[in-house]
Amino acid sequence: VSTQSTGYYDSWESYDMSCRQYTPLIKTVVLEAVGKPPPVNGTVKIHIKQMLTDGTVLSDSIQNHPRGHEIDLTNTHVLSSLIDELLIMVPGEIAQFHCCQEDMDRGLFSVQLPPGEDLVLEVEMLDWLGQDISPDLNGSIRKSIIEEGTSRGQPCWTGKCCLSIEPDGEPGVEKLFRLGDCDTYGVDHCVELCALTMTRNETCLLETPDQNYTLKLLSFEKERPLYKMDKEEVLDCADELKQRGNNAYKSGKLRLARLYYERCIKYVDG
Repeated sequence: VSTQSTGYYDSWESYDMSCRQYTPLIKTVVLEAVGKPPPVNGTVKIHIKQMLTDGTVLSDSIQNHPRGHEIDLTNTHVLSSLIDELLIMVPGEIAQFHCCQEDMDRGLFSVQLPPGEDLVLEVEMLDWLGQDISPDLNGSIRKSIIEEGTSRGQPCWTGKCCLSIEPDGEPGVEKLFRLGDCDTYGVDHCVELCALTMTRNETCLLETPDQNYTLKLLSFEKERPLYKMDKEEVLDCADELKQRGNNAYKSGKLRLARLYYERCIKYVDG
C-alpha cells in the first residue's frame, strides 16, 4: 500500500463552477495494477464508493451502474477535480481519497456526514475506451490520443491535409489528400473522419472494425474565418467553392461536390 498527496476533488457526480477549489487530499493505493492509463480524450468505467473512515458505505455507484459508471474525460463539467487522478490510474487499480471535514463544511461534497467524520472516496478503475468518433456514436470507430497536438485548429471538409498513416503490422506512409475525396487517394474513410478531429502534430490510435491505425497529423489547410474577410472576399470564396463543386459533380464525385456546395452555402449565409 502506498500513500501520496494529490490535488483536489469536488463532488464525484458533478460540481459547482463557483466552488472549484484546490484541496489537499491523501491518496492511498489499495490495489496496484499493471496496464495503460486512459487517453486524455477517452471514457473511463469506474466503481466508486463514498464511505466513512471506518468503512461504512454511504453511497455506491454499483447500485445505479452495475457495469461501471462511465465518465467522459473531455467533459469539464463532470469530475473536474478527479480527472487528473483518473488519467494516471490503470484498469484493475483501486485507490482511496481521504477528504477532511473542513472540505465538507465548505460545500465541496454533496454527501451529508455525521459531525466530526471525514469522507473517503474509493475508486476502482474498471476499464477505459477511446473517444467514440463514429457518425452515429455506436462505438464502432474510436480514437485514443497518444500525444496531444500543438495547435487548436482542425482540418475541415474539402481542405487538404498531410497525415502519417501506420496500419497495425504494416509500414507507415505519408498521405496528402483532400478531405471528402479519400477514395481517390486510397485513404480509409475512418481515417478521414479521424483527421477532422485532430490538431497539428497530434498522434493518436484509431480503432476501426477492420483495421487499427497509428496516425499523426503533419499539416493541413486552414479555413480562413469569415470575420476576417470583407464582402468581396466572401463572395469570391463562395464562387470558387461553387466552381469546385461543379467540377467534382461533372467528374462523378458526388460526395465531394455536396461538401463543396455545403461550404459555399455557409459563406453565402454567413
